[in-house]
Order: sequence, then C-alpha cells, then structure tokens
Amino acid sequence: MIARSRRTGGWAATALGLVVALSFAFTVVGSNIPGPLLPLYEERLGLSPFVLAALFATYFAALISMFLVMNRTRTGQLVHLVLPGAVLVGILGDVALLLGNDFSPLLFLGRALTGLCVGAATGSAATLAVIARGEAGRTLAATGAISGSLIGLVSAAVVAE
Repeated sequence: MIARSRRTGGWAATALGLVVALSFAFTVVGSNIPGPLLPLYEERLGLSPFVLAALFATYFAALISMFLVMNRTRTGQLVHLVLPGAVLVGILGDVALLLGNDFSPLLFLGRALTGLCVGAATGSAATLAVIARGEAGRTLAATGAISGSLIGLVSAAVVAE
C-alpha cells in the first residue's frame, strides 16, 4: 500500500505532485468538453432537449456511482493503481465521445466512462497529492481539477466555433 502517514521529500515529492496534478487535470478535461458541444449535438444528431439533458446527466450518475464504489470498497487503498487506471478509462471515454460525433449511443458511453474516470481520479489524486506534499497537496489536487475544467471548456468552445 502506498499511503504513508508522512509526506515524501524533495525531488520525489515535487515529481509525484506534478504527475498527480497533471494526471488529474487530464482526467477532468474530458468531463468538460461536451458542455459547449451540446448545441452541436442537438443540431447534428437531432437530439431532443430531454436526450441532451440525459446525456449531460449520464456523467454525474457514473461519477456518483464511482464515488460510492470508492467509499465502500478497498479500491481507495490502491491509489497508485487507481489514478493511472482512471487516466486510461478517461482516454477510452474521450475516444467514445470523438467517435460519437455521428452516433449518439457512443456519446452516452463516453459520458459514462468520463464520469467513472473522474470519480476514480478524484480520491486517488487527492490522496497521492497529500502523500507527496502534505496538506499543501489538497491545493495541488484542486488546482489540477480547476485547470482541467478550464482547458476542457476552452478547448470545446474553440472546437464548437
């Protein structure tokens, strides 16, 4: 088990903190991309407002489900494996969203995978950041989340335009 009661030191702590923040930011990017693209999905795929709302909500259903799994199982003790796994699930989610451009069921799959990804990454990134940087790791993890949100929204807005 990777969790320790004291933070790692020096270069190792800096490197771990940076990798964790970047990994978490990367996982959050995908969760924010569909927002500005929803009107394009409506136009291109003929999705109704109800289906668009369901598509948007799919992410939150998967996210909350993953939070519950992480809270009620020993999965959270394997943070050193969970974060890289979450990144892989996020990549699959992004691919599904990309391929779903013309096929709405893949959009739902992509949103669900993205929710699972961010749910798994949230706890594992926060834990690893605290291991690496002590209490300052909480700010580091939050910075990763906000940075990922910003990058995702800006990227999607550029694509939508």
